Amino acid sequence: MSAPEDSYTRTLAEIAGEKAEALARIAATLEAQLAELTAVRRALAAAPDEGERARLTTAYRTQRERACLWRWYLIVQRESLGLHDHEGLDRYYPIPPPPSS
Repeated sequence: MSAPEDSYTRTLAEIAGEKAEALARIAATLEAQLAELTAVRRALAAAPDEGERARLTTAYRTQRERACLWRWYLIVQRESLGLHDHEGLDRYYPIPPPPSS
């Protein structure tokens, strides 16, 4: 292999590695967002009064929006890697429903 071809191959490998690392970081952040969402959901279910329920409902909605955004980031990064089947994401990274009014 010539020097330019070798350099090109190394560059492609480095790009692929960076994409994979970005995918791992996004997945880890999504997992953390979902864990926080679960914690807020549990606190909401155990809220002792209407004021606390209102506060936690707002927190839940905000956290759910964050989790949905990070899930979208994950889909975009998977697409960039050529992974177009996202059906398994619902099983591995389920987003709970919005809070009832």
